[in-house]
Amino acid sequence: MTSQSGGTELCSAFVGAIPLLPVYAGEIQTRLLGFDVRAWSDSGEELDDEIGELVVTQSFPSMPIRFWNDEGGRRYRESYFEMFPGVWRHGDFIRINSRGGCHRPMLVKPMDPVAQRLAIHAADPRRLGPVHAVQNRR
Repeated sequence: MTSQSGGTELCSAFVGAIPLLPVYAGEIQTRLLGFDVRAWSDSGEELDDEIGELVVTQSFPSMPIRFWNDEGGRRYRESYFEMFPGVWRHGDFIRINSRGGCHRPMLVKPMDPVAQRLAIHAADPRRLGPVHAVQNRR
């Protein structure tokens, strides 16, 4: 059993496990083949063992090329390339340590105590807001 993290829109994972590396508690083993994943500051500087924006600095095999019904590509560019032109900004945070291990911090925020709902937000609240809402069905 391993931890992985990626995105539906890329049909893949940015970070995950490989059998050749040791496993450390609380850590995703490594960046995966085909993804030049980095942690960047808001000013576009690479961070070492600090939480930063999850960016991919090179195009990747399963990179979407457009959004459906996005004439001219405005929404696509705004979603991924507005903050760092030419660099995919996923809209989540990541920390990559010196041995290459990855940590994906997530924010969990209670929303409605009556309905006992939790919303898991993208780590960057400026982006999409709630990604998934889970209803407690008891």
